Amino acid sequence: MKNKEFAALLKISTFAMILCTALLALGNYGLAHAMPISSASGFNIINLVFFIGLNALLVPFLAFLVKTRTRASKQRRVMA
Repeated sequence: MKNKEFAALLKISTFAMILCTALLALGNYGLAHAMPISSASGFNIINLVFFIGLNALLVPFLAFLVKTRTRASKQRRVMA
């Protein structure tokens, strides 16, 4: 791949990381207010499953984006 392609991949990965981080933070914030895990009536297991599901989807994807961006950055430095 050429240096321009790595630069484009870095920009896309950075933008995707920002969006994924925002979605993760706002999703957890929204879930915490809309569906609290513990309330006056006790512990709610269904809301906990929603939290775990959201984080199980987004955290590995964010880790993949970080890994991809790091790898592209290293390869770009080698080519330069």
